[in-house]
Formats: sequence, C-alpha cells, structure tokens
Amino acid sequence: MTEKELISKIKGFSSIKPDQEWVFLTKREILGQEDKVYRERVSGISDIFEVFPRFFFQYKLALASQGHKYNVLAMVEKFDFNKYFDVVLGKQDVNKSKPDPEIFLRAAEKLKVKPEECLVVEDSEKGIIAAKRARMKCIAIPDDWTKKYNDFSRADLIINDLNELSLDKIQSL
Repeated sequence: MTEKELISKIKGFSSIKPDQEWVFLTKREILGQEDKVYRERVSGISDIFEVFPRFFFQYKLALASQGHKYNVLAMVEKFDFNKYFDVVLGKQDVNKSKPDPEIFLRAAEKLKVKPEECLVVEDSEKGIIAAKRARMKCIAIPDDWTKKYNDFSRADLIINDLNELSLDKIQSL
C-alpha cells in the first residue's frame, strides 16, 4: 500500500478529523528527522552493518534503549537490524530509566542469560552506570557529542568506533 493510499484510507474513517492527518504526517516527518539526527550522532552507521554480522551468530543480542519503543522498533526495521536482535526493549518495557539497571536486567532475563555473562555497548555515562550496577561488562563508544558531557571511566573498555570491536577484545574482558 502506498503512502497516498494509506492516507486516503485513513481519511475514509469517520472518526478521523482533518487535523489528524496532519498529526499522522508530522509523526512520519519527525521519524525522518530522528533518522537524520541518529545518522549524524552515530559515528559511521555503515560500521554497524559491518560489525553486527560478525557477532550475530556467536552471541545473543539485545537492544535496550531508553527511547520510545515505537521509535526504537521503527529504527530497527528501517535499518533492517531486526535480523540481528533476539530482544528489543524500549522505555515502555521498564519502570525505571538508566542509570537504574532494570532495562539491562530485563534484557538478560529475556535472553535467558545471567547478567554476569552479558556485555553492554554504551555511549552514555548513565548507561555505563546501569550496566555496572547490573554486574555486566561494559564497552563505551563515545561520540563527539557524548564525550563533552559524560564520564566514561567506569567502562571496562573504551573504543572510538564499532570497527575496533573484536572477539579478542570481548573475550579479554
């Protein structure tokens, strides 16, 4: 179904008012803006496409984000990451946000692994604190923006980008 057909179908429902079409379109446009910001913030999004396949068959992977689950799932689908993750969690899946470890503990539970067997890859200080509180190993990948406002010293390892991630580095933790 094309976007035009979808909008036409939505307009056909009597309960939808004309201004709700604007809300629908704005939500789509906002998601496009989030995509743009995400691409700008994630240093080398192409790195992700190279790195995930290296680990996909060797480890269970979870995405535990403080973002709204709707947006997290939309990004996962947009970049075709759904084939890599066994579990995807968003802020609606937990009661407390980072630095509380709840989201990481929930991810471990859903993956059916012990927290001590988990490795978290984070780009924020609050995420690193949450990982350590969950008794998980943590690798920090700061970007230019997060470097300015976060302390990464609690991480077990700090790398500059995903391409530095290797099985040797993971196993050394």
